[in-house]
Amino acid sequence: MIKAFSTTTPGYVTYSIDGYENKTAEMLTEEDFNRDNYTETMLENNALVDQQSPIYKLITSETWSVVIPLDEYRLERLRLIKEVSSMKNPMVKFLKNQQAIRVSSFDIFNIGDDYYAELRFNNSMVNFCTDRFIDIQFVDTATEGFKIPNSSIVVKEFYVIPEECVIREGEQSDTVVVLKKTFLEDGSTEPVEYEIEVYSRDEDGNYYVDNTQLHAGDYLLLQDTLEEVIVAKKGQLTGVYNINKGYARFNQVEILYSNEEYSIVDSKTRYGLLEYDFIALNADSIAEDDLIFEQYENPLDQTQDTN
Repeated sequence: MIKAFSTTTPGYVTYSIDGYENKTAEMLTEEDFNRDNYTETMLENNALVDQQSPIYKLITSETWSVVIPLDEYRLERLRLIKEVSSMKNPMVKFLKNQQAIRVSSFDIFNIGDDYYAELRFNNSMVNFCTDRFIDIQFVDTATEGFKIPNSSIVVKEFYVIPEECVIREGEQSDTVVVLKKTFLEDGSTEPVEYEIEVYSRDEDGNYYVDNTQLHAGDYLLLQDTLEEVIVAKKGQLTGVYNINKGYARFNQVEILYSNEEYSIVDSKTRYGLLEYDFIALNADSIAEDDLIFEQYENPLDQTQDTN
């Protein structure tokens, strides 16, 4: 009698096994990277098997990883990304289908005397789930951006508010309008529209806003429900002080590459720098909104586009 069975867990089904199924990156040896000794067993349909033998492999997660050996250059590049929080994880192109995917996270570790990296991804599993070995190429964009001295770079703290608090964009490209709970003289409250400057917006939609325009304990109101959101969460951004208008204004930068003297920053960062912007050379010597007296008397530097 033939009886059909189904799994209670959704996923991708493949019909091969190779003995790597339960291995983690830490369990790998140098021999595991030898393609000449690799064997794969296909699970044929309609074949008789023992009761405990596998008949399919079920992949239930879109989280997967690739482990690669590292040469000296790639090792230093990945170490730099680990050290500089504002640098983006690398982009990898899979030569099988020319698909480029951003690495979601990675770790560096040793196998014997050699260095390896585990590159993790959180999408496109279905395209590669039947491949144990695959050829990849790093897509380096580190040399495309503005070259700035490291002395110009500063880390600044901001309040972080959720996008639900923003009722519309402001009159300026770098402002938004929120509803703020305002206390009146008679003790009552009313919602008042308040335009504030924005310095960044992260992948989750949260806005980084000036901590002089909002204060800890302020209440913002959602437009539809007037539900209260307290201002309390803080976050840090890496940036420089733009002095185009005669006073210091923070602009976020995303570092793509850095050495002891200078950094290359992304030229397409929203709320970031534009070509020919002037920035303060010594960020430690000034603060937000400081007036810059005498035409460029302070040591300044101009952003340089580099390719």
